[in-house]
Amino acid sequence: MQVIPRIDAGIAEKGHLWMGTILMRVDMEDHEMKIISEASDRLESLLKSGIPEKISVPADSNEATEKLAVAVNKMIDLFSRMSGSAAGDPEVQPDGGAPLPKPDKTGRMYRDPFVDNILESIQDGISVLDKNLTIRRVNSVMNRWYADNIPLEGKKCYECYQAKKKPCDFCPTLRCFQSARTERAVVPGIPGSAVEWIELFSFPITEPGSGKVTGAVELVRDITDRVHFEARLQEKQKMQAISTLAGGIAHEFNNALTGIIGNIELLRMYCSEDDKIDNYMESMKGSVWRIKRITDQLLAYSGGGKYHATVMSLNTFIEDSLPVIQKFIDPEIRVETDLAGQLLKIKADSTQMKMVLQAVLTNASEAIEGTGRIRVTTDLLEIDENSFSSYHQKLKPGRYARLTVYDDGKGMDAQTRKKIFEPFFTTKFQGRGLGMAAAYGIVLNHDGLITVDSEPGEGTAVHIYLPVITIETKEQGKSQPGIFQGTGTILAVEDEQIVMDVTRAMLKNLGYDVLEATTGKEAVRIAENFDGDIHLVLLDIKLPDMKGIDTFTAIKKLRPDTKVIVCSGYAIDGPVMEILEKGAQDFVQKPYSFETLSTKVKKVLERK
Repeated sequence: MQVIPRIDAGIAEKGHLWMGTILMRVDMEDHEMKIISEASDRLESLLKSGIPEKISVPADSNEATEKLAVAVNKMIDLFSRMSGSAAGDPEVQPDGGAPLPKPDKTGRMYRDPFVDNILESIQDGISVLDKNLTIRRVNSVMNRWYADNIPLEGKKCYECYQAKKKPCDFCPTLRCFQSARTERAVVPGIPGSAVEWIELFSFPITEPGSGKVTGAVELVRDITDRVHFEARLQEKQKMQAISTLAGGIAHEFNNALTGIIGNIELLRMYCSEDDKIDNYMESMKGSVWRIKRITDQLLAYSGGGKYHATVMSLNTFIEDSLPVIQKFIDPEIRVETDLAGQLLKIKADSTQMKMVLQAVLTNASEAIEGTGRIRVTTDLLEIDENSFSSYHQKLKPGRYARLTVYDDGKGMDAQTRKKIFEPFFTTKFQGRGLGMAAAYGIVLNHDGLITVDSEPGEGTAVHIYLPVITIETKEQGKSQPGIFQGTGTILAVEDEQIVMDVTRAMLKNLGYDVLEATTGKEAVRIAENFDGDIHLVLLDIKLPDMKGIDTFTAIKKLRPDTKVIVCSGYAIDGPVMEILEKGAQDFVQKPYSFETLSTKVKKVLERK
């Protein structure tokens, strides 16, 4: 049978070859006819749809047919080199060159289904770039993230991914081209989407043997949640550091103030009655107690403790406190209430909670220019396991009383919201700004949470969440003020000399004998060796050589019947509470007045 196969001259245009008309007159078997037919199909595929598979030639084919098949296979190899992929293996060039596929004139590119499946199985974004930062391959993650710029292939990465006209300054891929090593960067994510931050790794593509970098594979990962978590962690660590500093400063201030207030009161006892001198002393005392209020706020911010926690009705507390606080608010600002019908019982220090309410209301009033409105609301909130994450995982599941203070002032931007609980941060007057910081510490120390919702021009809402309790406890009655004389021997344990001097003088004026120890070991030695009764120990918890709890334990072991009053510039939580739980009778916070010390000592000594 005579067959005249023709190879279209258009092949010369596609492959830069010229091939004349081949005329063959041969006798062929059926399988040889099949080879000729396959050769025709392969050539047509080259012209229309890309690189086909090579022709398989049976061993019993005649020489002419075999030569035709070999010639077609060589053409397939040639076009494979031109496109950057070998037939049947699009990821590796037959000459060992760089494995970067290139599209044909129609933009089509050979795809290996196996490689495609690998790329699509990766849940991070994958981009393959050449040395010109042109995108050659992407997976579906990239197409999903940058759907507005599809098709991505054939475009510059900085145009598609960063909307820039030139390569990015932070580009790790350019560094990768220079170093021939893996490079990493955290880069801005996709504007207007949930993908705010991306971690980008650039892996070099190198030629086998020479090691020449010919491109890069970029792996990008959404790390928005991680960035937010790290930011919250850094903020928490910063607040803890400031809190520790604030507590230490307050403690040192309170020690110094104890000496000042005590000496003023002692001086007053020895001065003749002179109205002028008396007025000066009152003024000095007023200044001391003003500083004391500041140290109280610092201690509150640092988690300084629920000094006198009692069971109270939140609604009643607000109704009783608002008339006093409103006196300090511009009368043009209307304060309204919408309190819950339920009985919201909380356990809190009423003095500290007044500090919280006053700080929040003052902050709200200062945000209003001219006339405006502040609304105070309460409600009962159930937080279960499902809503747990909505409250930043800072609240345990349970029932909470929510106190919200709304204002229709100018609102806050994100930067102001971020700093609102920092000590001394203010958008008003310099030197102000402890109120909200103290409120933050107080609420957290009451096992609660305080949050702020605000936008510029839309007002502000401050939400305070406090645990609701169901078990009522009896409130302790308040002692009547006064200065009480007494008798007995008191061991004063205090390392600050100015505090020791004032305490000794106060106690002697009240009629007590005083033993002095400036260290824990000295106090234990006196307790062991003193030949007589020690009726009371006035124990400072911060000593240079021993912990307060260790000093207390050693003294009680030697003298089980001796009573102990713990004193500290810190508040009642932490080390103080530990000693009280071990059996100490009471606590007095520095700075203390003559009246306070006499009342505490008298009450403890008379207790059976």
